[in-house]
Amino acid sequence: MINGAGQDYITRQIEQLEREITTLKEEITEYQANVDRLQAAIDAAEDALAE
Repeated sequence: MINGAGQDYITRQIEQLEREITTLKEEITEYQANVDRLQAAIDAAEDALAE
């Protein structure tokens, strides 16, 4: 059985991990938006070169 202090520590660690996961998800979303913009620019450049 985990005592109160141990449970509090585990709870704090879980909360910290949840915050880190949220931050990582936000960063992934930003990176994906950058990839999408870069892909659009590449596509436009390829189209311009093909003309």
